[in-house]
Amino acid sequence: MPLKRTLLLLILLFPLATLAQVKRDSSLRYIPDSAKKLKEVEVKSNFLKAIKDAPGNLSVVDMKPHYNSNTTAVQVLRGTSGIKVKQEGGYGSRTDFFINGSTGKQLKFFLDGLPLDNIGESIGINNVPIEQIDRIEIYKGIIPVDLGADVLGGAINIVSRKDKINYLDISYAIGSFNTNRFNFTGRRYWSKKFYTNLQAYAGYSKNNYGIDADNILPNGKIETIRVKRFHDRYENFIVKAEAGIVEQSWADELSLTVSASGFYKQLQNNVTMTQPYAYAAYREHLIGGLLKYQKNNLLSHLNIAATLSYNRLTGLFIDTARHITLWDGTIVKNDDGSDYVRTKGAEIGRTSYLNTFTNTLNQKFTTAYWLSSKSKIVFSNTLQHYNRSAKDTLAQRINYGLDLYATPSSQFKNVAGLGYDGEFLTEKLKLSTSVKYFYAHQTGGYINLDRSFIGYSETRKPGYNMALAYNVNPSIILKASYEHAIRLPDVEEAFGDLLLINPNPDLKAEESNNINLNILYHQKKFNAELTGFYRDVDHLIFLLPNSQGSAKSYNLLKARIKGVEANFSYRLIPALQFNINGTYQDLRSLSYIEGLGIPNDRYVGQRLPNIPYLLANAGLNYRLEKLPKDMRLQFWYGLNYTHSYYLYWANDGYQPDKITIPMQLLQNAGATLTIKRLSFSLESYNLANSKPFDNFKAQLPGRSISFKTRFYLSKHTSN
Repeated sequence: MPLKRTLLLLILLFPLATLAQVKRDSSLRYIPDSAKKLKEVEVKSNFLKAIKDAPGNLSVVDMKPHYNSNTTAVQVLRGTSGIKVKQEGGYGSRTDFFINGSTGKQLKFFLDGLPLDNIGESIGINNVPIEQIDRIEIYKGIIPVDLGADVLGGAINIVSRKDKINYLDISYAIGSFNTNRFNFTGRRYWSKKFYTNLQAYAGYSKNNYGIDADNILPNGKIETIRVKRFHDRYENFIVKAEAGIVEQSWADELSLTVSASGFYKQLQNNVTMTQPYAYAAYREHLIGGLLKYQKNNLLSHLNIAATLSYNRLTGLFIDTARHITLWDGTIVKNDDGSDYVRTKGAEIGRTSYLNTFTNTLNQKFTTAYWLSSKSKIVFSNTLQHYNRSAKDTLAQRINYGLDLYATPSSQFKNVAGLGYDGEFLTEKLKLSTSVKYFYAHQTGGYINLDRSFIGYSETRKPGYNMALAYNVNPSIILKASYEHAIRLPDVEEAFGDLLLINPNPDLKAEESNNINLNILYHQKKFNAELTGFYRDVDHLIFLLPNSQGSAKSYNLLKARIKGVEANFSYRLIPALQFNINGTYQDLRSLSYIEGLGIPNDRYVGQRLPNIPYLLANAGLNYRLEKLPKDMRLQFWYGLNYTHSYYLYWANDGYQPDKITIPMQLLQNAGATLTIKRLSFSLESYNLANSKPFDNFKAQLPGRSISFKTRFYLSKHTSN
């Protein structure tokens, strides 16, 4: 659909939808007048209990206990049951998540219920400061209809902090590898019905940690040397300003948020860390606006919530250097001592001074009609229009005026869903079920063998799900769910990222039949959860590296994913808590690869490469008691374990020479001292200074130490 028609449609929908932000803890909840006077702590308690009792496999990580620490959301999630986080390097590097066998684009990320697709990395989960997050909701399996996205097996929703008080929160942290981070968050109620909120964040790191690298000697032989990364600087910023009106007769909330964010990243190496770079870099800037409105009881028992957002993303990729640099930082020389210079191309590929321009428009409308205080019908529709264009003036000069990137890429996506949530047959049994319809049309230019092509694709798919939760008694809950899930190829997978991800416009939509079984046991001191999951995936999209150091997405015709996850926590004494969790996930290819018309079953039954299958975490948290008033001292210790796994297919290559991502055992510890409004935190990650490897065997930082100080001031209002 053309952009003008999309804008016209959204303008027409705007007054009808009355645009609101979907907030699962308020806007779609049945709130009788008497409940509006409850204290916030009671509402919070009821909400957490509702999450525990609800159908579907959902866990929530409360971020408030981590505000004083110098951790990040990614580090917190790394220790969560069923989640594996893979990174390409240090601070600011690309991050991949694994949730119960699903990974990459199969998972979706949301900020306050709004998809984060196609708006860059600067406000992703890797960059949002922890003090600006209230909680993180992790969906393993069925995705609620009101989230409105094409998800294959899991989702992560970041819920922003919305304290209904006047407060000021400032922190500064320093750490290893010249890492610095600053955060400012403040909210002010100017009257009972008007507030403003300001959030600002800035981060910087040289990421100059030590690695073992293969260096080429003048005689052509390769030696492994210990070096520091020398071209991996990362810096970023986020600024958000919000103004809102609340508690009006015509609106519970109407707010406008404007934001700006960006980052600059030097590119140190290719995805397999076989070739260092010394000059290539990428920068990105995002400006955006978000208008939201919500109203409960617009009509009797009818709540509505919707949003309208626009984001403009500009990027600049610079790759013009013709030298070849080795891991020791030296430049390759000719026999006469002069610098060796490429006759064609630059460090990563073709010589580029590439500007990219991305416009993303999101509209979301959700309504809930409450049949009773314990059951509702929900309708949700999410619409997204994405357009990416690029211009490379340097390439135009080299190619006699031809710009291979001139053809824009665009995608129009719409996800509609209708569902029911509530009691079923008995008070002990809860049902959640929905049907969804997915539509996407995308077109775009891509480059292959120095030629520009145009690709088209259109997808129409239905999806459906059902989840049950049975309260055996106050301590035991049994859950079961089934979903036929759809995940549409995104623009980056189909048309590449114009950097290190190559295009594949022939990708098909992923489809999966998912089954989840859960047993939850809760007592005052002891909590346990056991989960089994099974996924039968068709047209699985999988990112594989190639010999040139880049990567490309492919459709595996079929794959089977099954596994089990266990999580236990025990409070030994009021001041000491212990938790441990483990996950086993078995991902197998069921595909017959066609070659010259001949079926090839070489990879049938083989475990999918570059995906860990055995994970575990453990942690201790101790709070020192008998301290003076307004003083708290807390210690924590954590373990992250990942079993070794193959980078490529297990049955390819000579066994002794196969590339294996080695076993990882990382130890982390920290201490936090709080004195009234001030807190001080000292932490260390990778205490034993082991050599961690991760995405495509990229080496991660060794031991790091950080220190953070935080000042927090709050005042309750009369609202």
